[in-house]
Amino acid sequence: MLTVILRMKVLRRLLLTTAVCIFISIMVSLDRFLPRYRSKRSVVQEPRFRIQHQSVGKPKFLDDILNLEENWTWKHELGGAMFDEDGVMLSLKSPIVTSIVHAFSPTTDHAIRSMFADDFRENTYRAITPSIAWHNGSILLVQRVWLSQYEYGLYRPTQQPIANEWLANFLYTQTFDAQYTPISKGYILGIPAPLNDAEEYKSDGPIDPRLVWVNKKLYLTFHIHMFTVYPFKAQRGRMYLWDWEKRSIKKLTIERFPLVEQTDINWSPFEINNTLYFIYTFDPFRVLRCDVSSARCQFTSHNMYTYDAIFHYYRDHLRGGTPFVLYRWPYYISIAHSVLVTELPMTKYGIYTTHLVIISVTPFRIVYVSEAMEYHPDFLQSLPIVREYAQVKPVVFPAGLLVRSDDVIDISAHLNDNCAYVIRMRGVKALLNKVINLDVKLLIKRGPPPLVVNQFVRNVVKRIYTDIQFMGEEDFANKSSE
Repeated sequence: MLTVILRMKVLRRLLLTTAVCIFISIMVSLDRFLPRYRSKRSVVQEPRFRIQHQSVGKPKFLDDILNLEENWTWKHELGGAMFDEDGVMLSLKSPIVTSIVHAFSPTTDHAIRSMFADDFRENTYRAITPSIAWHNGSILLVQRVWLSQYEYGLYRPTQQPIANEWLANFLYTQTFDAQYTPISKGYILGIPAPLNDAEEYKSDGPIDPRLVWVNKKLYLTFHIHMFTVYPFKAQRGRMYLWDWEKRSIKKLTIERFPLVEQTDINWSPFEINNTLYFIYTFDPFRVLRCDVSSARCQFTSHNMYTYDAIFHYYRDHLRGGTPFVLYRWPYYISIAHSVLVTELPMTKYGIYTTHLVIISVTPFRIVYVSEAMEYHPDFLQSLPIVREYAQVKPVVFPAGLLVRSDDVIDISAHLNDNCAYVIRMRGVKALLNKVINLDVKLLIKRGPPPLVVNQFVRNVVKRIYTDIQFMGEEDFANKSSE
């Protein structure tokens, strides 16, 4: 009897061991063949929620998207200023984290190089100024392709001259999934443009693209330098609107405004109630409303004393960067760039910084401008400055913006005119809610007077670069003495 009992215990133990082995084998198989299941078990996930910020062509959910590997993470306190009709109303700071989650280069650079009949390898191809937007559930990229050899020849006497004349700029497009994995082959947009470099260098071809949705249709804005008919061969830059579906182009014009007298660039597009708008200039703050069918625009908001103000390179520091995106009605956000021009110890070099900007559209006004955004020093020094004859400090140039959650935004930008990246910015929820809630509470209805925003930006940059003197100081000295 005892023997039988012992045999039964051994048998039960063998059966239990076998069952455990089978269970483990099944789990290993699941872990091997279901990687998504494995990742959800091993990675702390962001909360699952619906996007409410961008209106067209977006995926419904964001789970698994915000867990992209983040490199060059940089935590810092981002300062900034709120404005009312008297000027700077309040200064505040909020913790922010910036990081790099994707590099478009050098993959796109190599793909672009293979598309050109460059038998003698005359050109250096740089894919810069990346603009991104949701499109049919994916991320659409349009970026500038810059053939830099001609410009090099102008500023570098020892540069080997090129034998053939090339258009200096093209536009390249490609589609990515929500985690920036390519899902299509890239190609060059066929937008013919004049070849004028040989006569007067102004970087010909389409440059600085921005994508914007208007009434459920996708449009692309960009800038082209070309000679005007009258006065004959006066070269001026112009803004253009490209219909993505129709593959057609129109020149943007402003009613009763002397565009012929100046170069236009860096308009910041956005959509309100199925209508296209642009921030024409930040300071003075001027807003354009445009008819996409005719590409005709008119000022809808401007200071009565600055309607016909001409752009001043040494004074108008804050300039367009990414399109504006609705964050919480009626507040839109963008990442702008600023430029100050050096006077001493070196002359006429551009110093670039980036700034988070909040505007209200009821009524139109600037609500908030941040101080200079910060990035990891190793990231800023990871690539050489391409235009060392025009820039002496690292340059981050923003062109696209995606709101990934109420606390996370992705910024597509290039570094040092060299390579293109996606910069992730975390911690924006606390900052934006603080500014918006305070603005609502105070019932502010008017923005600051002219030169106040540019003076704020100028002071920010001067505090960073205390060893540099900048051009245009007399404009602000005169303002201070009034």
